[in-house]
Amino acid sequence: MPIRVKIYVMKIKEILEYGKSNLIGKEDGYRLSKMLLKNILNVTDSYIVINADEELEENIINKFKEGIEFLKSGLPIQYITHHQEFMGLDFYVDSNVLIPQPDTEILVEEVINLCKESFKVLDLCTGSGAIGVSIAKSVKNVEVT
Repeated sequence: MPIRVKIYVMKIKEILEYGKSNLIGKEDGYRLSKMLLKNILNVTDSYIVINADEELEENIINKFKEGIEFLKSGLPIQYITHHQEFMGLDFYVDSNVLIPQPDTEILVEEVINLCKESFKVLDLCTGSGAIGVSIAKSVKNVEVT
């Protein structure tokens, strides 16, 4: 008779609590844990809430715990998930670029408001390209380099 080994699994609500308790001292441990898990599972906030009792596979648990360790070491969540929203668009970010910040959205909105006619934008060495792409998506007759 083969020996059966039960692999310990965690439920969504349990792993979020694990993340929160391991991120004590971080700004919002629960929010960071939720963002990390949503990214790993590729799901929405609603899915997390509705399926709080769903059991997770061991590989998901391990990936989540690894992400928590990165967060504890000070790595921004955006560098782990490789996503940052800016001007309603999703940008890929990693440690090679600065993370687009909400304050910069004000600058981009001002440029959009000021430039009603055709114009050229040079987005050079600003990181993810979020400024130039956001302007190009919002303004007609713009040339972005």
